[in-house]
Amino acid sequence: MPLILTSGLTTLLYSVLLTVASITPIGHDANQKNIMIKNIYKDYQSYKEKSLIDRYYSHKEIVKLVDSLRTNPLFEVTTAGKSAQGRDIFLVKTGTGKKKIFMWAQMHGDEPTANAALFDLFNFIKNPGYYKEFRDSILANTTIWFMPLVNPDGAERFTRTNSQGIDLNRDAKNLATPEAKLLMFTFKKIKPHFAFNLHDQGRVHAVGTTGRPATISFLAPPSDGQRSIPKNRLDAMKLISQLVDLAGDTIPGHIGRYDDEFEPKAFGDTFQGLGAATILIESGGWQYDFERSFQRSINFLLFLGAIKSITFNEFATFGTTQYESLPENKKLLYDLLLRNVELNGVVTNIGINYSEIVIRDKVPVYFEGEIKQIGKLERQSGYKEYDLTGLKVVRGKTLKPGMPDHPGKGEKLSEEALEKLVSSENYYSLVAKGFTNIIPGGELKSDPWTKLPLNIITPKGRRSSEVAIVSGNVANLLFYRGDKVESALINGFFIDVVDRIGKPLNTLKLR
Repeated sequence: MPLILTSGLTTLLYSVLLTVASITPIGHDANQKNIMIKNIYKDYQSYKEKSLIDRYYSHKEIVKLVDSLRTNPLFEVTTAGKSAQGRDIFLVKTGTGKKKIFMWAQMHGDEPTANAALFDLFNFIKNPGYYKEFRDSILANTTIWFMPLVNPDGAERFTRTNSQGIDLNRDAKNLATPEAKLLMFTFKKIKPHFAFNLHDQGRVHAVGTTGRPATISFLAPPSDGQRSIPKNRLDAMKLISQLVDLAGDTIPGHIGRYDDEFEPKAFGDTFQGLGAATILIESGGWQYDFERSFQRSINFLLFLGAIKSITFNEFATFGTTQYESLPENKKLLYDLLLRNVELNGVVTNIGINYSEIVIRDKVPVYFEGEIKQIGKLERQSGYKEYDLTGLKVVRGKTLKPGMPDHPGKGEKLSEEALEKLVSSENYYSLVAKGFTNIIPGGELKSDPWTKLPLNIITPKGRRSSEVAIVSGNVANLLFYRGDKVESALINGFFIDVVDRIGKPLNTLKLR
């Protein structure tokens, strides 16, 4: 529960914190500089934008939130331009200070975490509570421009590219897309001292070879192939070092560094070359937080910490050691890793990953569980791992109408009727008999997924059910000890048949 302070005490606390930070010797002051931000973070839920409840919000929802800022005197909102399909792209400005900051988010349509966190930050700026004096100092010393949702067309389809099929972050040189042209024009007009390039990265990224997810990754991108370090890039490295200290207590061991190979077609590298201290922040995986709500909160923490550091020039007291010592990201993680299972007479390991598929105006998202790799996988890790020593893996079977175990007892049932008949009472017994799929025989819903705990076989299915156990195929597998099924994967989700634990989040319609 936050400490309740009067206005006068708030001002006094604020002044004391800044004074302590300024007189503490370099090398011992990182924690002092971050105290206020950590205290604000403790009350994050009071600033979180509640209307953005998941990662799959639409452009219309963002328009509504941006429009709500227009009547607030702290913000200046303009429609900066339009996407290839004519959707509005906005520029939000706050503050009146000389230090200029530019932050842009979701230039890849399927990377919404930081974009949502910007609206959490807007809520703090609107209603900072006990930290009004702090907020006012920031706005007096900095001017901050935000471009949320740079790629609204991609966001509508939840795809990386825009509606023209172009990756905006590889269009900084050609400027073939209206979105890239707008981003470049805005940057050159603002001429920011600091620029923040906000992205999501896949859940497969680990912190080096530690086996831990890279929940947050940083990069001060190079501006040339020699990876030279001019002053602006050095400032970016120093600021990242402070942010590593800030977030390290909350996500210890889960901070990585992105590959710094020079990419002349990327905006971060380009803006670094144009003189802004440019920082890439990538939000990655965290346990089983598919919504990335925790990562969103960390972004809020980092945004506030970065803005405070720039406002009071704190980053200048830091070196680059924390930045340079960050392990480089490596794609060594699976959502699920099955170890020591026998496949075709050979003991091996199987890595499973889940793909998110978005259908607008229906269920926000459904998952496809796919066999990603089979082999030794000695350096790889999983968010969840199972040791299946002594078990043999085979492909799951299909339950057809007329079979003794079919819930329809010979009748052709609709999908809706089956949902009522396949319950937890009989579900595990069906899997124990080797069934991962079912043919209803009757009317099906139009969705490519189903709420049934077994996959549905239909001629209109997106993917095949009659497949070998190889990389790229849907993970519908049975694990036998002798002649008994002990466990299974249905659409990649692990089912403990013996202890009757686990169900798929969803299953698929297969052909």
